[in-house]
Amino acid sequence: MEHKLSEWIKGFYVVARGLATGLALLFALSYSKILGVENRSIITVIFTINLICLTIFTSGIGLFFRSRAQDPNQPIAFRPFVIVALFSALLTALGVLALICLYSFFIFNVPTTLIISSLIYSFFGALDDLSHQSLIAYGKFKVAALLDVSIILVQILFFVIFLWLTDISTASILFSSLILSYTYSTFFCYRTIQQFAVSNNHGQFLAVKEIVRGSKTLHLVGISSGLADRVDRLLIGLFMPLSFLGTYSVGTSLISYLRFIPDAVGRLIVAKQNLGSFNNLRLKKFRNINIIILTLFLIVCSVFLSQTFLIFFLGRDWEISRWIIAAFAVQEILRGLYLVVISKRVVSNNQDFIFNSSLILMFGSMLGGYVGLKLFSGIGVPLGIALNYGLLIAYSRVASLKKLSFRS
Repeated sequence: MEHKLSEWIKGFYVVARGLATGLALLFALSYSKILGVENRSIITVIFTINLICLTIFTSGIGLFFRSRAQDPNQPIAFRPFVIVALFSALLTALGVLALICLYSFFIFNVPTTLIISSLIYSFFGALDDLSHQSLIAYGKFKVAALLDVSIILVQILFFVIFLWLTDISTASILFSSLILSYTYSTFFCYRTIQQFAVSNNHGQFLAVKEIVRGSKTLHLVGISSGLADRVDRLLIGLFMPLSFLGTYSVGTSLISYLRFIPDAVGRLIVAKQNLGSFNNLRLKKFRNINIIILTLFLIVCSVFLSQTFLIFFLGRDWEISRWIIAAFAVQEILRGLYLVVISKRVVSNNQDFIFNSSLILMFGSMLGGYVGLKLFSGIGVPLGIALNYGLLIAYSRVASLKKLSFRS
């Protein structure tokens, strides 16, 4: 029997995710100002590489466990998931180490201390991500929401303390704060879940094999989404000046903040929760012209507020073209719509659509972003990715219509 959450808890989860993301945004802007454009660009490269490796080695595992942890017929025990999580975190860390060393050798020299810090950060970051997903798997949305907020507060606390009491570099202080917060989060999740998780001391090897085997299809969903989320920064970091990567990352951060809405809704959908009042927002209740007007209004507001806030808070050194911010806003709107679409397909277990759309998203985003960069420079990257999201949404609509006509 599926565990249904109250409307209050679902609403609290979305609001808390928004609060945590907002605190993370303010924290990122603060340390960006201290680091400066060039150092912030190096940190962005490390974060981007980490997220790519994280999605490659962990995404499908988290999705599979969330869908099977409370299965009434064949639930997956927590301990085998922990074994797989540790192995996945190790692979993530080694992947990050290899890619950063290659980037440092061929493109831009990364200090050794940052390479070592990124190795430790990526290991505990992967454990934190998977342990957080285990809370979602057991329906502990309230705990997960509170933990999201507390992690950011712990990061800020340690960052301020280390900044006052030590003489080490700001980048090292940042990574130390992140590592300590992820360690706290992982330990808290493990101790919390141990109290109610399914225990199974027998057949753990078979359970591990089942997790790895069952996550293959969902792995492609996670990899494609993760790569699409950071392919713009990857392409800019490889083919444009490093300083532009820092200003692009910070300049679009205010719009990225709104990702918490489709991300939270997507997690609720995959957890098989009825969205209740969210369903009242279905686009079919609005005329197309109203949707277009609302979208244009949101883009204009995003550009104006983003530029005004960044110039006031960080200064004109961080200013980027308004057209680039507008293109990124279009990309984010289409990304949110696609995330809701693919989450519903995961729940309905539509394997063909999941596989095809994931491949299109993964390769289409890289190709679209690269072609856009070569044709239109910085603005072309988000435009190319946005076009790919638009095509995927259209593909979903066509596939649904074909399915309905076949049934009739």
